[in-house]
Order: sequence, then C-alpha cells, then structure tokens
Amino acid sequence: MSAEGIAVLDRPAAATVPVNAQVWRAGVYALSTLVTVAFTLLSGKDLNWDALNYHYYAGFSALNDRFAIDFIAASFQAYFNPYAHVPFYLMVRAGIPSLAIATVFALVHSLMLWLTYEFALALSTSLPSARRQGVAIVAVAMAALNPIFLQQVGSTFADVTTGILVLGSWLALARAFQRPVRTSAAVAGALAGVAVALKLSNAVFAIAAVPVLLFLPGGWWLRLRLTAVYLFVCGVTFLAVAAPWSARLWQEFGNPFFPFFNGLFKSPEFIVEPLRHMRFLPESLSEALWRPVALMLPDLMVHSELRAPDVRYAALLATIVAAVAVVWVHRANGIRKDAALAWDTGSFRALVATTAGFVLAWSLWLRLSGNGRYFLPMACVAGALIAVWFARLLKRTDWLVLALGLTVVLQAAEISLGSRLRWSPMEWQGEWFRVKISERLQREPVLYLSMSTTTGAFLAPFVAPGSGMMNISGAYTLAPDGPGGARAVALIDRFGTRLRTLDRVTRKLKDGTPLALPADITDTRLQRFGLRVDPDDCEFISYEDSPGLEAGSALAFDRRGQRETNYYQTCAIRRDGVDLKAYMAERAAIDKVLDRVEDACPDLFRPRRMMTEHNGPTWRRVYVNTDNELWIWDGWIKYLNGVLGGVPLVIGPASEWEQGPRAIDCSRKSALGGSALIESR
Repeated sequence: MSAEGIAVLDRPAAATVPVNAQVWRAGVYALSTLVTVAFTLLSGKDLNWDALNYHYYAGFSALNDRFAIDFIAASFQAYFNPYAHVPFYLMVRAGIPSLAIATVFALVHSLMLWLTYEFALALSTSLPSARRQGVAIVAVAMAALNPIFLQQVGSTFADVTTGILVLGSWLALARAFQRPVRTSAAVAGALAGVAVALKLSNAVFAIAAVPVLLFLPGGWWLRLRLTAVYLFVCGVTFLAVAAPWSARLWQEFGNPFFPFFNGLFKSPEFIVEPLRHMRFLPESLSEALWRPVALMLPDLMVHSELRAPDVRYAALLATIVAAVAVVWVHRANGIRKDAALAWDTGSFRALVATTAGFVLAWSLWLRLSGNGRYFLPMACVAGALIAVWFARLLKRTDWLVLALGLTVVLQAAEISLGSRLRWSPMEWQGEWFRVKISERLQREPVLYLSMSTTTGAFLAPFVAPGSGMMNISGAYTLAPDGPGGARAVALIDRFGTRLRTLDRVTRKLKDGTPLALPADITDTRLQRFGLRVDPDDCEFISYEDSPGLEAGSALAFDRRGQRETNYYQTCAIRRDGVDLKAYMAERAAIDKVLDRVEDACPDLFRPRRMMTEHNGPTWRRVYVNTDNELWIWDGWIKYLNGVLGGVPLVIGPASEWEQGPRAIDCSRKSALGGSALIESR
C-alpha cells in the first residue's frame, strides 16, 4: 500500500455526521419499519409446521426442565438451542394477542433492513454523497424483496433474529476498513459467537468472515492479531451463550450438541450417522455452478421448500465477473489506477474483502445445506454488494439508475408472479394458539406417546403439569432395541399405567367432525413396546390451524386462510395382549429385505439402518436426510419422497429381495402425480 493510501485510511473521521445524512438515515429506518410491520399485518399470522412442532415447545423447555419427563418430544428438533424462542413462549403464555406478538417480531425483524442500509454505506464511503445514499437505499430494497425474508418476517422463525446478529458482525468488519481497531474485531466476534450459539447453521458465516479480516489495511501482523481477537471473542461468547443448554445435553446424553456430531460423541440415545437435510444440496459441480441461475426460476425445492425465485444471486455473479473483466482489461492496457477501482481506498478494500467472504459463505452454505432459510444474512449482503459494485462500475448516473432499477423491478416481478410468501397464513383472531382440551387432561399427568411427524409438542404447556411427551413415530422412529430405546423404555416404565397416545387426526366428515383413528393401526405402532391402545378411552384435543394454500399461491395477503379446527386423538394405553415374539420374528425378516434395498441405493436412503416400524398394513423406514420413506406393503417394496409427494415408486416384490439383492434405478427421486405435499400442507 502506498503512503498516500495509508494517510487516507488514517485520516480522522468527521466529528459530526451531516444533517442530510441523518435525515436520510431516519427516513430509511422509519420506512423500513413501517413496510415490515404493514406486510406482516396484511399477510396474516403464519401458523407454520415449525411453530406447531418445536418453536413453542423450545421456549417452554428452556424455562422448564423437561429432561426427566420428555424424550425427543418434538423429534430431534427438541434439543436445538431453545433460547431464541423464549420471547415467543413468554408472550403467548402472557396472553398477548397474536397481532401484537407478530408486530413485536416485525419490529425486531426490521433491524435487518436497517443494518443492510448501514452495511451499504460502509462499503461505499468513497462515493459521492448522493450516489452513496442511492446505493444504500437500493440495497435495502433488494434485502426487503428477498422472498425468504418475506416468508419469515413477523413469524416465529429464528432465522431472521439470529441473522441480524450475523449481519451486525459483518457490518462491524466493514467499518473496520476505515480505521482497523481491536474494538471492531471484538464486536464482530461477539455478535458472531452469539448467533452461532443460538443457531448452529450461522457457523458458516462466522467462518466466512475470516477472509474479510485478512484483507484489512496494515501489515500482516496487524491482520493476524485482529483475526485472533475476532476468533477468541467469538469462541468466548459462543461458550457463554451455549454453555447452559449444552451442559444439560452433556449431562443427559454425553453430547453437548445432541443430536448433532453424534459420530464424535457417540451418545447411545441417537444414531451416529450425521443429520443432514440433502433436499437442497447440488448433486454435481455443474449443478452447483448453475445454482445462481436456477434460483431465478419459480420452482419448488430450489431456494426453499416453497417457491421463492430470486434474481439477485445471478445479478451478483454477473457483476463480479464484470468487475474482474474490467480489472483485467485495465491491466492489459497498462491502466494502473482507476478512481472506481482504487485499491488504496478503504471502501474498495472493504468491497473486495466482503465479496471474497460472501463467495466463501456461499460455497460453504451450498456444500452444507443449500437452504435459503439459512442464508438470510448473506442475502442482505448480496443486495449491498450488487448496488455498490454497480455504482463503481457504471460511472454514468443514468446507466446506474437503469441497471439498479431493472434489477429491483425484476426481483419484484419474480416475487409477485412466482413466490409464495407464507407457509400457513391465517386471519388475525385472538391468541396465537387456540387449543381446547378436556378438564381431565388438564388435571391428570400422563406420558403422551405421539405417533406422527407433526408431533403435537406445542400442546405440552396446555396439558396437566407433570405430563411427559415422547415422539416414538415420525421423522425419527424409536424402538426398544434401537438408539434411545433404553431411555424410551425407562420413561414408559416410570409412568407405569399413566400412558396415552397422541396422534394427529387426518380424516374428518364434511361437517368437520373428526373421525377416530383405527385402533388396529395405532396398535401396530405401539406393538414394539409391548403396548396397545384402549379404544374405549379416547378423546380429542382440538386446535385451530390454517387449511393451507393451493399450489402456486402468490402474495400472502391475497390468500390468507380462514381458521380451521383440527384435532389430535388421545387414547389410553394398555400393557397386555401383545405377542412380541411373533412381532420380532416378522420384523427380522423385513429388516433383511430393507437392508438390501438400502445397500443398493445408499444415496437414496440416509441415514442408513433406521429403525423399522410396523404401521398398519405396512412396514416402513423413514430417512430424514433424504426425506424418503421405504415401505413393504402387500408384498411390494415401494418408496416415496415425503416432501415432494406424488405417487410411490415401486421397486419390486419383496419375495425377490428375500432371495438376494436386485438392481435398482437409483436415479429416480420421486414420481409426481399431483400437487406436492409441501404445497398442500
């Protein structure tokens, strides 16, 4: 770096901010908040699957020690760090109306747009004032037009809340390029550590920030010291926030991150193969390179489970390629300096460093999950990078306005024509959860054995104090002879005869009356524990939910669903009349066949060797990583992707596989024969 450049970097910052800049800031903050709140109120309450399954339960379990009476109550999500969901639980328990709760969430979530504005300003300090403000405003517009952000704003998802911490961390680093000090690195590390502790998927962004630090002006010794400060503070804050919950997980399961990293800690309570949703992971290098373009298309299961097309990543890729081309042309023609691409200015170093960090974050994210819900903070960074790169490459104002305006218009069109912006939008009425439960169930503590993917764990605060919950059949199947089986049996024995089923009712009459679940199907799910249902002691728990949206729904406030009464059935459980010997013999034969099918297509059925469950007329295994269910039904082997839906794919007669392995076309993922299940949820 030249002496002149260092002098510019070391120049003291202005003591005061110009009044017009303060006015712009106040206006952007106010408008961002108003738009965020207005969108939330118009869209309706989002009673999504995650809220019913584990968001509310997580906040409840954080403040009530459930380890002695619950086990995998909300499937494996029950053990995610619950602290981010405590505010939601407290507001619901306090009786605050759902409209007010969502407004509080929207106010907090608007901070994401505030930080995007500040981030764009930090990357463009050398631009003229008017151009700089325009760039920052466009960055905010691009962040607000992120379909994933709109799907979650004002809802119970913690992705936005923890993403605010990540974006704040990256903002602190961007500002460090004007005056690199330990304070900026420490603040960035503290925010990143808290974000990772509350949601482990944020570790990608904490790691990707390291290259940003290595671009800081000054010598390598200074950069390494600042990096060390960042990593040290990040580690300390992570431990401080994660320690209370991790200590309980270690005490109970011998794994502080249970159920993650169990291949390392080998807790007997869970499988050792990693949990890793593969639904968004590219299957090849070419598919990974094509992903920015693929995200422009309004398809399911690309950016998110819902349709969420996004042009910004393709625009950013084109911009980065253009910037590299400009630099190459300048160097080829002997042009060493350019005002727009002057390395010695702190803001350009910050822009290049942030771009490098973003590329690393994108690569890690696409390698580990590819789910747009886990990329929210970088989506805001992408909007800022697009705006600032355009401003540096396009010197003519009219060209800049045209390029940025076209990008914003295209993104807005994508959202209005091809996105679905709420999972389960509902009208605003009263409480967040409207549950009706009998006085008996509020008085008598029992252990509820839930038996569906929709675990019903949100009901835990509504039933009698001292009641326990355990999900034995759903995304993760529990069996006495499988991982976690000994703990499950011990919990069942602890409650003795005080046992009840909890199963979501899937059929109703036209007038809404729930149809009782057949006792023989329920019995097959309980059979492996030596239990069966008492059909003479059953009742229903009702709750209000959304009937869902039809496939292809667009703006949420155009499609808000009316409330619909749904039900869980709960029946007493008996301990007699089960022939375990015959059951185990039949399952052993079934396991032999299913093991062979797994070995033939290991990429289709992960994690391997999941517990086999008898479910009515079928025997099945559920594979959470690949979303597949493998069945033997009426003598035939079939499988189905539970997220994509459609019709089952037939492998062949089980009798043939009893003789030995057979060949399978492992390339077939699903056979869509109608609307995908995720669209009708």
